[in-house]
Amino acid sequence: MTSPSDYTDNAVAAVAYLQTRYEGTDDQRAAAEASHQEFLAADRSSRTLTVGDLVAQLSSLDPAMPVVFEGIDEPAGDYGVRSVAVVDDLVRDDTFAADPYGVDVFKPARHLLCREANQRAVAWPAVVVLRSES
Repeated sequence: MTSPSDYTDNAVAAVAYLQTRYEGTDDQRAAAEASHQEFLAADRSSRTLTVGDLVAQLSSLDPAMPVVFEGIDEPAGDYGVRSVAVVDDLVRDDTFAADPYGVDVFKPARHLLCREANQRAVAWPAVVVLRSES
């Protein structure tokens, strides 16, 4: 399972690898090289769900449930859906829904920042979340 923090961890590991490769002891260089080889050999095959996988998982759920995609800021790009989860503690925050390109934002009620948003928020008994991590 790869998360956005894994990319940061990999970048930090790459810098450490290069520093150790040129400045470290023989043992440190060997450990850095082994870690680097493990990173290069990691499984990078696609685990993104197909349409059939997604339909099969969604077909058993209540068709009235809202479907949202789990938001991730980094790295930039569109993310593949790797899993489907039903979450029961989300509310719809309509703060940005009226904008020309408005969006519905679903988040835990404790994350609503102002009283007005709390008063307008709509609690859902359950929300389907498409996740980019399995």
